[in-house]
Amino acid sequence: MRKHALTIALVALALGLGVFLLVDRGRPSDEEKRARTAKLVEAWRREDVTALELAVGGKKVRVERVGDQASGRTWRMLQPEDGPCDASVVDRTLSALENAHPLRSVTAGSATGLDQPRAQGSVSMGRATVRFKVGAAAPTPEGASYFQIDGKDPVVISRDLATELTKAADAYRDRNLATLRPQDVTKLVVSGELGPLVVVRHGRGFVEATSRVRVPRGAMDRVWHGYADLRAESFLDAPPKEETSKVEITAAHGELVTLRIGGPCAEAAQVAVERIAAARSVSACVPRGAVTAFELAADDRVDRRLFHARPDELVELTMEAGAEKLDLARKESGFRVRSPGARDLDLAEADAATVRLAWIASQEARSVSRRPSVAARIGEVVLHAAEGDETIAVFADHRLLRQDDGAWLEPADDLFLSLTRPLELIARAAVDAGAGPDAPPRASGDR
Repeated sequence: MRKHALTIALVALALGLGVFLLVDRGRPSDEEKRARTAKLVEAWRREDVTALELAVGGKKVRVERVGDQASGRTWRMLQPEDGPCDASVVDRTLSALENAHPLRSVTAGSATGLDQPRAQGSVSMGRATVRFKVGAAAPTPEGASYFQIDGKDPVVISRDLATELTKAADAYRDRNLATLRPQDVTKLVVSGELGPLVVVRHGRGFVEATSRVRVPRGAMDRVWHGYADLRAESFLDAPPKEETSKVEITAAHGELVTLRIGGPCAEAAQVAVERIAAARSVSACVPRGAVTAFELAADDRVDRRLFHARPDELVELTMEAGAEKLDLARKESGFRVRSPGARDLDLAEADAATVRLAWIASQEARSVSRRPSVAARIGEVVLHAAEGDETIAVFADHRLLRQDDGAWLEPADDLFLSLTRPLELIARAAVDAGAGPDAPPRASGDR
């Protein structure tokens, strides 16, 4: 037994040391205390902070860390409701507390108000918890307040720190009401004063549900930009009593988000909105422009352009009409002609071709219908983009079939001629190169 005594003693010592280190780990070291001698909180380990709790005006807010910076969601609110919170506000409060220092000690007999504090809270940091309270306003300096950490003498703190620690619970709530990504949306229904409108996902864009005609990309971009601006300027205790419009947004994974739009808020530029979702519902005042973005006039619902993709998204372009064929491919910042022949356009030619392609892409048809052509098909334009191909069929009666949505377009004469003379695109590029990239396109009949 004696020969094992030393081993047993060493093991016991190691276990005891381990327990001591585990218990002591949450306590500030002497070095940490010396480094923060002038600070309000004697030790601060940001990486160990797991929770912040504040009680202001009888309302409590508690947020807890849920991830790291890479996750994008570093904090989650548990009180007064369970849901996302504004991580930037949490970080700002913690930073203010971490870097704060006392302005001065408290004069004996001062009415500090710490027995009935305006706010009190705590920061959980590893195994340690820092508890504090904010008392009455101090006479000097202006805006200062009395403050005390449990177990420490009361001090006076600055107006900035007092403001951070007495913010209402709403300040920590996530103000972003736009919870869906536009690329995940499969259906949008707008009713009431802003409607009626029903659009459904079709390939890279959307089509109007009844006509099945593509909705302009720019119009849908305005809708989604407005949706992204749905941020709560202030929160409401109850949903709006009246409903002037309703927006229903369905995502690919089946989630439905409903926006009940009510009347104006106290601020004229804001509107009351209730967002109803499976996760949680919230009512708030939002910018009026974010709501009116869902209103699309009749002319804004019909895409009269040939392509959904923008010219800068073009990877390859194939144009055929009769015996003529042009095969053009993007090459770095320029183009390479693959048919007829094979050559790279020089810089000036590439600039001129870019202008011409932008002109073709920007032209709008005179009309869009479902009435098919009975004339012969005489050509085709295929635009290859990163997200897929788009085909325009050209017919002898000066009509075009946009195969993406099956719509028939009646283009202006100059656009029609450009599509039936493919080789003029690079011929014009060679001629127009000397005029500079901003020169207007020449008429298609010019030689």
